[in-house]
Amino acid sequence: MRAWVITNGPSASTEDDAYLTGRLAMRFDALFVTGVDRDALDAPDCPGEVDIVVNRGRSIMAPEFHRALQRRADDMGVPLSNPGEAAIRSNDKRTYASEFAEMVPPTKTVSNETDLHRALISFGGDIVIKSPAGHGGRQVHRISSEAELKIGTALLAEVQEREIVVQPFLAGFSNGDRRILTVRGNDGEHQVIGALLRTPGPGQWKCNITSGGKGSVYEPDKAEIRFAQEAAEISGLDYAQLDIGWHDGNLFLIETNQVGGGYVDFDFGNRANSGDAVAAMIERLAQGRGKT
Repeated sequence: MRAWVITNGPSASTEDDAYLTGRLAMRFDALFVTGVDRDALDAPDCPGEVDIVVNRGRSIMAPEFHRALQRRADDMGVPLSNPGEAAIRSNDKRTYASEFAEMVPPTKTVSNETDLHRALISFGGDIVIKSPAGHGGRQVHRISSEAELKIGTALLAEVQEREIVVQPFLAGFSNGDRRILTVRGNDGEHQVIGALLRTPGPGQWKCNITSGGKGSVYEPDKAEIRFAQEAAEISGLDYAQLDIGWHDGNLFLIETNQVGGGYVDFDFGNRANSGDAVAAMIERLAQGRGKT
């Protein structure tokens, strides 16, 4: 069997991509890897006959690309993992209020400072703003006064979409969140294959590793497992990385994306479980078994 893996271009490829590709190479007779620029709108040409296309284009925001890649896979008569529409939804936080209506904090999308000001007031004067993509927490900021609205104005000018996502600041998240990886099992249902407890650095509130957060391998409880499985099923992804958090005794979905396919988090050298489980699932799909 042969697999075609689509990744972000060289500047955005990750150690996680490399690790998953290595696990796939152990299961497929041939493996083609194509890097695609973040701004791509069309799918590249396939370098040969394949049995499956693996979508790792996590930084490509354009819906046109993911739909074009889905059409390319459909034309070749092979499955695409992760599917096009699922990849679009996971990459764009603006979809969360409708796709995960009962799971995310109250969410608004704004495109100007007037609406941002209204959101600040309606959410009690303490909010978190995010670009649609988030970028590992680099485009996630907190605004807790009207004087700080300029932070939102600057982000609106910075992001390609000219829209940002606004949510109330939930203090419980700053005590730590849970990064949970899931993959479709033999029965087509999602199962948890790894988890990381992430905590912010001293005096910080963001748990992102790129923003100074720390993490450790973690055993999620039953409520967190059920919540993650439900979110993964709603997402439509074949394998998903979900960030969830507790606040006032309730679980909330912070983010879901299609990144986690290598290990729980490479910064901690945990190279044991998730890559093999994802590679096995992709092999099943290529063989015509499993769910897409």
